[in-house]
Amino acid sequence: MVRNQCRVLAIRATLLMVALSLFAGRPVRAFDDPVLVGATFHSHTNNEDKDHDTGIYLKVMTSDGSGIIAHADNRDNSGDDGTQYKDGSDHEFGLDIDARAIRRSACKAFLVHMWIHTHGNDTWRFNGWVRLDFSDGTNLVANLGNSELKNDGASTDFAAPAS
Repeated sequence: MVRNQCRVLAIRATLLMVALSLFAGRPVRAFDDPVLVGATFHSHTNNEDKDHDTGIYLKVMTSDGSGIIAHADNRDNSGDDGTQYKDGSDHEFGLDIDARAIRRSACKAFLVHMWIHTHGNDTWRFNGWVRLDFSDGTNLVANLGNSELKNDGASTDFAAPAS
């Protein structure tokens, strides 16, 4: 619900910018380069589960690595079995946005650094993606093919396509 409210506010702000631009006689640029309104991580666990007490961390950065767009710290880590990612299961969570006013053009070919913190030994085999959603309804996606993170501090990097 909060995500939808943010999208509605972003769309209203864009429409206001368009109206003000038309009134001032300036060219309209708001629809040419929409703003980021949401970010999501999705995973599919293959044949080796993520333990309930393993935390997932992500950092989404601009293509040159100089700016942080979004992040997630210690997600789906708890003392109960509800945060275990069982074989064949799908899981998704929203990321915290760090760059609220960032434009789509600045997010092209974004980079993702992902890692886990475990309590003891844990191997997680999965594939997944990070999706950035923009005020005009478009998105950019970075896909991660079959991957394995094994034990504390294991990490992987992936990126969205340049186009």
